[in-house]
Amino acid sequence: MPHPTPVQIVYGSVTVITLTFLMLVLVPADSLPVALAIACGALAAGTGVALFVNARSAGSRSASASAAPAPRSAAVPAAPVAAPRERLAPVGKRSEARV
Repeated sequence: MPHPTPVQIVYGSVTVITLTFLMLVLVPADSLPVALAIACGALAAGTGVALFVNARSAGSRSASASAAPAPRSAAVPAAPVAAPRERLAPVGKRSEARV
């Protein structure tokens, strides 16, 4: 799973802090369940905003990438591909001779 970008962290954090503050000011949180509901709702909204920012930026990146593909430079060779390794036989089927 990829790590969140700084933009996602900032947008999500600002959303959580703002919504928690506004809800605690506007709704009288006289009991613990009400305060927990406000906190959980703010966390859910912050997560939704962070995911929305990621989906929105991924959509713009894919649109710009498909619009104009970058030409491949002849000066930069392709990375070499490693040859596949031989698989070792299971321990019980190896020869007993040791060098």
